[in-house]
Amino acid sequence: MLCMDSDDLTEEDSLLGEMNTIIVEGDDIQRKRLLSRIIVLLFTSTPFAGNFVKAGGISLLILATRDPLEKVRLHSVHALCRLADLGYGREISSAGAEKDLNRICSDPYRPLRELAGQCLSRISGPERIDN
Repeated sequence: MLCMDSDDLTEEDSLLGEMNTIIVEGDDIQRKRLLSRIIVLLFTSTPFAGNFVKAGGISLLILATRDPLEKVRLHSVHALCRLADLGYGREISSAGAEKDLNRICSDPYRPLRELAGQCLSRISGPERIDN
């Protein structure tokens, strides 16, 4: 289990508060940085995933899969894969991600196509067990 200090919690709270604005209105660099921060926190902070999902993060990741910038699309699918690995497959599916992930399977960017296919298989993986 990762120990969090108050600076980490502040960063998470800040990210959750600003993610909607940046995904919808941010420039290319802001969107890439936001998604990179989300991915890092999904790998390093145990409570972040649940808080992210509760804050509507899955819908924003799905929206980011439609971004014109391929790196933003790649990061959004990577974050969805991580959430699926953490047991949020049902929530991802309920949010309608399969339609967008299936669309991405024909994206011109090969790494994105491959990751979308992996994500689709992970969505149907094991369910999260809440303690």
